[in-house]
Parts: sequence; C-alpha cells; structure tokens
Amino acid sequence: QGSKSTRKASGSKAHNFHGTGIVTTADADMVLLMASVALAASAATGGKKVFQYNRENFQEDREQRMKKEFAEMRFRVAQAKLWREDVRHFVSLTEKKMSLYLLVGVLLLSFNVNLWVEGRLPEEIPEWLTMGMQIAIAVSFLFLLLAVWLAMHAAVCAQAYQTRVLTQLVRLPIPSWEELEACRTNGSDFERLEPRQMFRVPFVRGNRQQEDIARERAAPQTIPEGASEEASGAAATAAANLNDAASMWPSPLESLSPSPAVDPWGLERSGHNTYELGAHYGETVAKLRHIKLIRQAAVYWQTYDAFARVSMSVGTNQLLLAMSYYVLGYALAQAHAPMAAWAGVSILLVASFLLAQVDLTLSQWEKHLFYISLAFGPAVASLAVYRWSQHSSFSMTLAGLLAPLAFISHGVVVGLMTLFVKVREQENGAIAPLAFQRVLFLDVFGWVWHKHTQPAHGAEAASVAATEEWYTSAASTVGGPGAPSAAAAASSP
Repeated sequence: QGSKSTRKASGSKAHNFHGTGIVTTADADMVLLMASVALAASAATGGKKVFQYNRENFQEDREQRMKKEFAEMRFRVAQAKLWREDVRHFVSLTEKKMSLYLLVGVLLLSFNVNLWVEGRLPEEIPEWLTMGMQIAIAVSFLFLLLAVWLAMHAAVCAQAYQTRVLTQLVRLPIPSWEELEACRTNGSDFERLEPRQMFRVPFVRGNRQQEDIARERAAPQTIPEGASEEASGAAATAAANLNDAASMWPSPLESLSPSPAVDPWGLERSGHNTYELGAHYGETVAKLRHIKLIRQAAVYWQTYDAFARVSMSVGTNQLLLAMSYYVLGYALAQAHAPMAAWAGVSILLVASFLLAQVDLTLSQWEKHLFYISLAFGPAVASLAVYRWSQHSSFSMTLAGLLAPLAFISHGVVVGLMTLFVKVREQENGAIAPLAFQRVLFLDVFGWVWHKHTQPAHGAEAASVAATEEWYTSAASTVGGPGAPSAAAAASSP
C-alpha cells in the first residue's frame, strides 16, 4: 500500500509539471543555445581556416610573383647583353676588314715604292715608255695611299661610334632601387582585398572564382590604389628613369594601359609588350631599334669603307700596268726577247682580268667593253716597244704614233671604272659603289643590290637555294614557335 501511495503521489506531481510546461521549454532553450554556440564555433573555425587558406595562397602567389620579376630582370639584362654583342659584331665587320686593308695596302705601297726607286729603266729606253711607267706608278701610289687613309679613317670612326652607342644608348636595364622595392609585397597588402576574396571558399564556385573576382575588380579599367608598384612588374618605374638619349626606346608602361588583370588577385597587369623579352630571327632582327640605330650610325664610316676597296682595286690595277711597262723595257727593249716579254705582260694582264672579275659586278656589255679597254693598252704598248726595238726610222716613227694610243687606253680604263662603279646613295645615307657589291660586305642586314646586277645561274643559284633551305630548316628547328616561316626566310634581305 505504501508503494502504491508513493507511485500515485509521484504520478500526480509529474502530471502537474507536464501540465504547466516548465521542463519542456527550458530543455529546448538549452538545446538551442548549445546548438547556436556550436554553430558559431564551427563557423568561426571554418572562417579562420578559409581566411588562413586564402592568406597563404596570397603569400605564395606574391612569392612566386617576386621570383618571376627577378627572372624577368635577368632575361631583360641577358637580352640587352645580346644587343650589345650585336653592336660589337656589326662594327667588328668593318674593323677586321680595315685591318686587312691596311696590311695589304702597306704591302702594295712598299712594292710600289721599290719599283719606283729601284726599278729604273736603262737610259737607251725611249722616253715615252719611261713616262708610261712613271705615270702608272704615280697613279698606283696615289690610289693605294688613298686606300690606306680611307681604311684608317673608317676603322677609327667605326670604333668611335661603337663606343658612343654602347655608352649612351644601348645600356643594360639594371633595376633601380624603386624597381627592386616594387618586387616586394607587404603582408598588409592582403588587407586591401575585398572580403569575398579573403573568405573565398574553395571548390564552391569552381576554381575560377578568384579570377572572376579579379576580373570584376579590373572592369573599371583602373589600377587599384597601392597596387601600381605591382602592375607590369619591375618595369613600372623603368620609364620614369629613361633619359633623353634613350627616348627612342618604347616605354615599359605601354602594357600598363587599361587591361585586364593577369593574376588571381587583380594586382598585376600584362607585360606582353615588354620590349626586352622575346626572341627574334631573320628579317625581324633588322627591325629592332638597336640595329636601326647602329645601321644609321654606319653612315659615318661605310662610305670610307667602300671606297677604300675601290681605291685598292684601282691602285693594284695600275701597279700591274707599271710592272708590264717594266717588263717591256727590260725584256723587249733591252734584252730583245719578245716572247719572254709578251709572256710576262700576258700573265700580268690575266691577273688584272681576274681582279676585275672578282671585284666588279657588271653587265655583259659593260664587262666586254672594260676587258677590251684593259687589254688594248698593254697590247698596243707591246707592239710599240717591239717596233721600236727594230731600230729603223719607220719602226721608231710608228712606235711614237702607237704610244699615245696606249696612254689613251689606260685613261679609258680608269674612266670606265669610274663610270661603271655606279655610285648610289643607300637607305641610311651612305654612298656605296654598286659595282663592287660582291666584295664590300658593308651591312649584314641589307646587302647592296641594284637592278643592273645579273641574277645567279647554274652552280651559284643552286648554292644560294641550298643556303636558304638550310637556314629555313635550321630556324624552324632551333627557333621553335618564334622562328620565321619559310616564306619569311626566303623573303629576308
């Protein structure tokens, strides 16, 4: 009975509590409170993880960006070194040629002086023969001395302008303190980002979410405040340091004009227009600014370079003519050995033909006329000396009449060389003789060419075609995507 009464009393109490609802409401509030606290703690923990994740990504991207900027600086310096080597190679072509011209010119001058001083003809030799020899020696000495003088001036001028270009215009893009400082990113820069970038949940909106936010930030085409030092990398402050002498070079900030961001954070702009980056082949090299600059400076020495070769060619021709008169005076006039004299003159004449064939680029009628005039003078002089050696009055009179024809022929040869040399003004303003185009080698980016030049035939044409085919295949193999196409290589100068 006691237990029954106890159960009844407790049941009545429970019924009363449930009737008032006090126990149910307190439990629910406690559960909601605990759930809210747990949810807030989870959100705080998740937000912290997301914030740390994005901050670490930002710091990692900034570190990679700094390494990229340093690599870009190294590439720019390496490219500038290559440009400086281009200038040295361009000028060394003239310097090495002039050193050879000076050496050969001095040797020919020594031969000329020895023939002038030691090569005296016998006293019984006719005066017109001695005069022809002396005139040829004097003209040879004049042109050889002129060749040495022009070569010396061209070498000095080329070296001077190389020094000027390398010390004033084509310089290494060494970064300034501001450029190096711009490569550094402060930790507080992360605070300048938008909250949705700081708390971006990965994989929720896809892996392009950060780029989409950056694109939206760049939509007004403005550079965020405080991020200008990041735009276009270390090139941002390079344009401010360009002096007047190098104002012709393109500004590295050209790519800083309104353009979409290239990094996930919207802080960097594209640097695809950076002038020092990229490889160039074939005719595109001739369009580079340092090549245009040195080619324009070459106007101050290329004319002297070209006419040094012309003067040496004319001086050598006259030296061979003087030696021909010397052979005629000794072997034919004194020793009375016509066959030996004619053999010597013929060999010297063939040497003159070979030199003209190597040096001059003439049309067929020009070549025939020049060769006839070149051979006519020594042939008439040989006939005149032979008739004089017979010592008859008629023979001496005939020899005296033939001698002026030989002298006139020598003058015609010099006149034809002056006429056929085809002096023309080049693109950069230099004066070049087109008839000597095959031996001048003035400019590796634009060889002298003229419409009167005969096209290549036979083996020469095959050699040129093989060279162009090798260049095209080598450029496409080694150069990769940046190498010129076959059409571009074939059309390059």
